[in-house]
Amino acid sequence: MAIEINVREIHGKAKSGMTDPYICTCEDNAQYVVKGNGAGRDGRIKELVCAALGKQFGLAIPLFRIAYVDSQLLKFNEKRTEVTSCIGEGLCFASRMVKHPSIVRKEEIENINIETRCRILLFDWWIKNMDRSDTNTNLLWTTDGSIKVIDHNLAFDKDFEEEEFFTRHLFRKDRAMPEVGLNFPQKMSELAENVLSQFEAVWDQIPEEWQVNEYGDVADESLNYVSVHEALLGRASLMPEVFGESYDN
Repeated sequence: MAIEINVREIHGKAKSGMTDPYICTCEDNAQYVVKGNGAGRDGRIKELVCAALGKQFGLAIPLFRIAYVDSQLLKFNEKRTEVTSCIGEGLCFASRMVKHPSIVRKEEIENINIETRCRILLFDWWIKNMDRSDTNTNLLWTTDGSIKVIDHNLAFDKDFEEEEFFTRHLFRKDRAMPEVGLNFPQKMSELAENVLSQFEAVWDQIPEEWQVNEYGDVADESLNYVSVHEALLGRASLMPEVFGESYDN
């Protein structure tokens, strides 16, 4: 996997984020939220794959790149121990900063377009992402009033519980989707299957160093092309049964 962009300057830790992301300026002079060691190898894979899938699924995903952090940037950083622990040398997942962002709050979700809400709900269910709730929306308002969808490092959850998902998700009340048309879940199912026809190209973008541990062994046996592709394909076909007026409510 070729480096897409180089990190030129490391600023400080992002205000929020369990994966210890840092704000960095890259060689295109733009600022990015960069995730490295703190996100783990599997977290970076999930971020990259889900960002690519989400974009093709019609979500407003910020521009994302694979960014390289040179050892010299760490060596001469005044907080090099912390920065090395959180980011580290090598390839990181970088998401372009949203200008003047503000976190979407639960009380504001009615201001989000109903189709956008339904699309996000379907997508999170599809990728088994439990990490979008009333208290942790992982959505950002932009200056023009639209939203950006971020943070998918907890996708492909091995402990995914359907009942809990529909109890916790930020847009759980939109599951019936009466305002977007009876065939919306079917349309999204077909879109998901079409997206998966290009999944190999998405998976091929994953750097090899993210797929193995420090000993050269496979980092996560369950996080492989065949397993993820088959799971996504099976779930895509179930969307019309799980969502819309056809589900048993």
